[in-house]
Amino acid sequence: MSVQSEKDRLRQSARQARQTQPDRERTSEVICQRLNEIESFQNAVTVLWYVGARDEVSTIECISHQLQDQTECLGPTRNHKRVVVPYCEGDDLCLFELLAVDELRPGAFGIREPAVELRGTPGRILDPSAIDFVVVPGLAFDLSGRRLGYGRGFYDRMLSHLRPEVDKAGLLFERQIVERVPTDDHDVQMDWLVTETRLLRCR
Repeated sequence: MSVQSEKDRLRQSARQARQTQPDRERTSEVICQRLNEIESFQNAVTVLWYVGARDEVSTIECISHQLQDQTECLGPTRNHKRVVVPYCEGDDLCLFELLAVDELRPGAFGIREPAVELRGTPGRILDPSAIDFVVVPGLAFDLSGRRLGYGRGFYDRMLSHLRPEVDKAGLLFERQIVERVPTDDHDVQMDWLVTETRLLRCR
């Protein structure tokens, strides 16, 4: 069986497993809280978040909290994180600094993205080299940090442009962990997996 066939087969079973996750909102909150235990996340200034959609681990509450912390921290010694979210442009992900949740609108594939009229605002579009930490979605992961995405390669292309030292954390429910994720050469592995029950350092 080819790698692509293996991936397609796993995507189907992984979607079914994720759809049956009970109490998704509360479990997502636990997962996002556990993310704060990662030292590289604590130290990061510019964090790239995905905006959860459908039955993914929800991130919108954590993004809201980060933006609130940013607003409340004033002065030259403020210690807050810049919140960055992606949006699709052609076959690529572009990165946008978010200042408020209400800047998001329904976009590609039903995922909330920065409003189109804001994307030309000076200083709001960032290069991947500016990112200090990345929170990544996925359908399935294995304990080595291999990730199964949705098949379009958006994240793998963008992640390949990060600085080498930048940590990447997959957020997932325990039921999304599989024995092995088939991979191609261009697939990017995670450094961390964060679930409702554990925090795993992959490499």
